[in-house]
Amino acid sequence: MKYKPAAFSLQITLTVCVLLTNVVLIVVLTILLFNAFGNNRRAERIFAASQCSVQLSAAIREITFEHGRTNVFLAGNQPITEGDKDFIVTRRQSADEYIAGGLAQLERIDAGLAEELRSNYNAFLQLREKVDYVQSGGVAKNREQLRKEWFNQSIAFIYQVKNTIAQLGEMEYEGELFYRCHQFQLDSMEFRILIGQSGSIFAAAISKQTPLTTEEYHKTIALLAKADYLWSRMEADAVKLNNDKLSAEKARVYHSYYEVYRPVQEGLITPGFEGKVPPGAAERLMDLSVPAFDAVFNLVDAANEVTIAYAQTVKNKAAAALQA
Repeated sequence: MKYKPAAFSLQITLTVCVLLTNVVLIVVLTILLFNAFGNNRRAERIFAASQCSVQLSAAIREITFEHGRTNVFLAGNQPITEGDKDFIVTRRQSADEYIAGGLAQLERIDAGLAEELRSNYNAFLQLREKVDYVQSGGVAKNREQLRKEWFNQSIAFIYQVKNTIAQLGEMEYEGELFYRCHQFQLDSMEFRILIGQSGSIFAAAISKQTPLTTEEYHKTIALLAKADYLWSRMEADAVKLNNDKLSAEKARVYHSYYEVYRPVQEGLITPGFEGKVPPGAAERLMDLSVPAFDAVFNLVDAANEVTIAYAQTVKNKAAAALQA
């Protein structure tokens, strides 16, 4: 058979082209597979961070109630009532469960951040022990000093938990919706902390039947002003998020806090400063505070649901791409 250089050259060229095409396909598929694995891992982290945030925000819900009711108890000179004791114990148990769940999830996400939160939590538990001594009938060396210590340090711990949630969101930024919803959660928690502090300061003062000090008066007004500013931002963000459940829960907060609780509180501020608060006002204010303040965390829960749903969508897309 006569040798045909041109045909042989064409065969080599075609073979090389096929090989190069295969190599390119292998490289492209490898890159796609690598990206799919990376996206899937990232989606898993986003989902885990969202679930951890749910646990920690629930812990804040319970600790803020514990903070307020304990502050009111320490402000007085009477033994703790069974109702207040049961209220505090119930909130503590729930808070501890949520903290434990949050720490377990956080450990898998960021061990260093988990250790920092655990250390802060242990310090908070030590503070609780001081309060327990008084609740069980012990006499504090300086009860008012203990009250201030409780008020400031428990609020500091609440902010530490909130900052942990903020850091989780910063770790796994994922699009505008994720960012807006995460920020809305943080703002809602901040709003709850502010109105809780103002309510606790006021209720503590009138429960011990002493006028608000000038410092307490100005601090209460300042906290309410900060809360109102934050609320206006939350309303604007809720419009942008455009979620029916979020809007419904926001309306419930407005009703229970701004239409029911807040007018009563504001109506007592001046009498509180003048020392002319009517009997039973502290109890009424605390009774109204529970549904009003709980409504805020129902709003947080609604925002959490949006975030979790979004994280689940990201996770499903990443898993589908990996399978493909």
